Amino acid sequence: NLAWALINIGRNREAVGVLDHALKLERTDPSAWFLRGEARRRLGNTDAAVADFEKSLEIDSRSEDALFSLGTIAYLRQDFDRASACFVRLLAIDGDHAGAHYGLAKILLKQGRAADAVSHLVACIARDPRSKGAHYQLAQAYRQLGETEKAQKELQVFQSLGDDANGADGAP
Repeated sequence: NLAWALINIGRNREAVGVLDHALKLERTDPSAWFLRGEARRRLGNTDAAVADFEKSLEIDSRSEDALFSLGTIAYLRQDFDRASACFVRLLAIDGDHAGAHYGLAKILLKQGRAADAVSHLVACIARDPRSKGAHYQLAQAYRQLGETEKAQKELQVFQSLGDDANGADGAP
């Protein structure tokens, strides 16, 4: 896909132009709406990106990419209710989505619900064992629960992963 190739090499304005043209021809392509939203997000036009992700989701209510992007943006905007709703909906579609587990866990931790966050972090790590963020957050959750030994173990894993470890599919 030309638009995705342009996005991947940082030529987001060109990608938006290509997708504008594609959407004039075919307004019901959820992937075109999603890709234009992604290009706009990378350009810093978050409101327009949200509108495109929502349109993608309107056409394909099971769009994992759109749900994840909307959840991530809502999280970054500190709209935790909306972020939670997106991540929960995504997990209903794909119960193994590492990024959704991670995002939901971070919200639960912010709400002081460490015990609830643990299962999501464990699920995230099962799918994405090199997620530094998930190991760090799990260490914090265990610490909040008074499980010092488990917290230390997770902190050691976190430190051993180094800078090249990934981050749960780009989750917040």
